[in-house]
Amino acid sequence: MDRVIAAVKLFGRHLHKYIALIALCYVPWLFVIKYFAVTGALSAEADDAIVGVLGVFFMPLCNGATVWLNHRHSEGQPASIKESIAISASVWKELITAYISVGLIILGWIAVALIPGGLIMLAFGVKTTTVLIPFAVAAILYVTTRYVFLDFYVVLQKLPGWQARRQCVELSEGRMLPLLFAYLFLAAPLFFSEFAFEYFGMQLEQVTGVPKQIFEGLLAVLSTLFYVIPQIYFYLVYRDIFREPV
Repeated sequence: MDRVIAAVKLFGRHLHKYIALIALCYVPWLFVIKYFAVTGALSAEADDAIVGVLGVFFMPLCNGATVWLNHRHSEGQPASIKESIAISASVWKELITAYISVGLIILGWIAVALIPGGLIMLAFGVKTTTVLIPFAVAAILYVTTRYVFLDFYVVLQKLPGWQARRQCVELSEGRMLPLLFAYLFLAAPLFFSEFAFEYFGMQLEQVTGVPKQIFEGLLAVLSTLFYVIPQIYFYLVYRDIFREPV
């Protein structure tokens, strides 16, 4: 709990920098796309597809910069947004390849996790596939928790993606349960809330009359902003592990 409090305090103390960084990385292109979606120049499918592709492109840049800010802030050292983006850009290729590889690992784990769900469906004659959702969610949570230290190895230790993944697995051994609980409490609600952005956007559109695409963009930016708190928390865990006496 002490680390959670420390993470929240650091987030609040440097909130202006996190807002500026995330706005710089996401707001310009995201709201241009949402504008074209509102005007009908883009279909909902094209909107989602373009946002997804550009999100993959900009996510490593933003995450890497956030890691650098977290590191400097946690050590009580100055850090500028320009510096953090420059550091992140230098390892962008390693980060994006690491993310893609972890995404493929997640798909593999989901495929394996669905096997018992499928057997349950066959055994009990269940027709609805919703019974498979808990198995897929469990696989996603397990893999994402296993690699919560990935960004730190790439950004702070300059390790290539494959080596960073291996180090993450080694570092998480014997710590998976507390890491999983922390991820469930801090990060998972933000991660899975993304699936409800369209629903909330529709509800807000009915109340305010503002197009739902605008609210979807705002919710995406806010979710990214608040995801900084678990990022800070896991950095503090990472830092403290390396400070432990051998």
